[in-house]
Amino acid sequence: NDEKTQIGPVVSAQQYEKVQNLIQKGIDEGAKLETGGTGRPDGMNRGYFVRPTIFSNVSNDMTIA
Repeated sequence: NDEKTQIGPVVSAQQYEKVQNLIQKGIDEGAKLETGGTGRPDGMNRGYFVRPTIFSNVSNDMTIA
């Protein structure tokens, strides 16, 4: 554990794409994107980093629930 680490990457390109697709699916299904979204965090142009993402107004029938 590195106490200075605040964000880490997902393990592979396949996992990165899966997470990106789920974020987009949440948007497409009408969840309210409070922060984050698709793509990499600002300043992180390499690696499989995902923006910390929070949704609200998520119903149990949504894919991201």
